[in-house]
Amino acid sequence: MIKTMKRRILKLAFSMIYAFMIFSCGDEIANIAISGIITSSPNLMLNVGTSDTIKAIVSPMNATDKSVTWSSGNTAIVTVSSSGVVTAVAPGSAIIKVTTIDGNFSGSCSVTVTKWTNYKAVDRSNYVADIVVDANGNKWVGTWGGGLSKFDDTNWTTYTTSNSNISNDFVLEIAIDDTGTKWFGTFQGGVSKYDGTTWKSYPTNGWSVWAIAIGAGGNQLWGTGGEMLIFDGNNWNCDTAVVKRNIHSILIDAQGTKWFGTDTDGVLKSEGDKLTRYNTSNSGIAGNLIQAIVADAQGNKWFGTWGNGVSKFDGTNWINYKRVNGLASDTVVSIALDAQGNKWFGTWNGVSKFDGTNWTTYRRKNGLACDTVTSIAIDTQDNKWFGTWKGVSKLED
Repeated sequence: MIKTMKRRILKLAFSMIYAFMIFSCGDEIANIAISGIITSSPNLMLNVGTSDTIKAIVSPMNATDKSVTWSSGNTAIVTVSSSGVVTAVAPGSAIIKVTTIDGNFSGSCSVTVTKWTNYKAVDRSNYVADIVVDANGNKWVGTWGGGLSKFDDTNWTTYTTSNSNISNDFVLEIAIDDTGTKWFGTFQGGVSKYDGTTWKSYPTNGWSVWAIAIGAGGNQLWGTGGEMLIFDGNNWNCDTAVVKRNIHSILIDAQGTKWFGTDTDGVLKSEGDKLTRYNTSNSGIAGNLIQAIVADAQGNKWFGTWGNGVSKFDGTNWINYKRVNGLASDTVVSIALDAQGNKWFGTWNGVSKFDGTNWTTYRRKNGLACDTVTSIAIDTQDNKWFGTWKGVSKLED
């Protein structure tokens, strides 16, 4: 009986050893190593003071040890917690990096932090028609029915027909000459001039003035709803070369060539006595109703159209950009260039930035006061100011 018990004990011991060996072997097979990692979003946009969570996605998904560490490339811009919660601290850009404990693999997310400040009037119109920045950094805001406002970054001063000699409370266009004098195109009220002390107005036969451009010697071009006017500082006359057209936008380029955006006939280019037309019938321009014109540092002309996107013209070739390319909307009513050469387009559905390759769009959900952006101004600190149908938005990026 003793021998029988010994055999049983030995058999049980061998079974336990065998089972332990099988179990140990199975553990080694189950230890699946990480082969790579990515983040749930390669790019993230946040406003100052807000947070979002980035997830780490390891490969393979059934890896044994999924432990990771998180780090920020610039904690003054954005911070990140041990669980991937990203918090925006100040305007700018930074890279968030996630690294695996197993294998030291890494992934990243580029975070852009913006700061938005919105300004609204409580007792007058918030429909902004135009906004410009003067040499002292003051912002001048023309509104639809609410007169004109000046903002020095602390205080607002408003000028209306009830407290000043501005000709009309519908201020459509603002321009500043070399002396710092401000010129205001109005709705059926002609043009008003303000030198900081005195107002003077110039009637335009009831025409609304949609565009003002100031050329060499202080001569001005006024685009109206019926004629192209030339103003010599005292009197205006009709431009006989550009007649019976509604002019929405004007550019005088570095060579002194004049470019006029019309409501039905595309773009008119005036060089001395020579007038050239660019429209959809004879050129590659995207549309015939031109709302905005600017020239970049390379001399390319950019045209914002109503309903047909943006056209770029280098003097020979046309390139068109539309919503399918990344533009916020095909209705583009304002264009501005920042210090880095980025193009900013105010549209009927947000504002878009184009760096020549990539598009970035900002809308109300990102901090913009309203998606209808009528005008853009950029100050000396490269802050962007957007006139909208619900007041003014300032973007620090």
